[in-house]
Amino acid sequence: MYTEELIAPDLILLLLVAPTRWPQAENRINGITRLEKLLFLIDQECEYDDAPSEPFNFIPYHYGPYSKEVYESVELLEEVGLIAEKREFTDSDLDYAEELLYSDTATEISYERQFLLTSDGTRVAEYLSRAHPQLQQQIHRLKDKYAGLSLQDLIYNVYSRYPGYTGRSVIREKIIGSST
Repeated sequence: MYTEELIAPDLILLLLVAPTRWPQAENRINGITRLEKLLFLIDQECEYDDAPSEPFNFIPYHYGPYSKEVYESVELLEEVGLIAEKREFTDSDLDYAEELLYSDTATEISYERQFLLTSDGTRVAEYLSRAHPQLQQQIHRLKDKYAGLSLQDLIYNVYSRYPGYTGRSVIREKIIGSST
């Protein structure tokens, strides 16, 4: 079987379509920070031979691992109609603060960006899932493990396991200090 070469945005589609025991993460990811941290964990913890060409490049930044390519990929997937974004008011200052820092579309109102597959996106994601079953299984396990955590617990997990990405964090003391 011919295996479609992956590009970095495909990982977002595979993450969204991955089954999970968490109802709040079924065919969706709530929050840009959560999406970014889950993609970072895929990069760090999933082993696969068919790595994406031009993968996400994560660097240590204000909120831990950051990749501008995640934001660009979300925009691309929205523009081509594979994902939709829904915005919900939230009291999560973590997502809001990161959004203000990195997005030129942020507003003064605190909201969470929720990413969902469109019907076309579902078809593409299911195709990719069939073409890359081993990777999809690993993403499924990762999503089951982390997608149901609170955002603060997810960030704590990333910070405690990958401290090399926290050197420039403006929230490290709040995250590490609050969970100890």
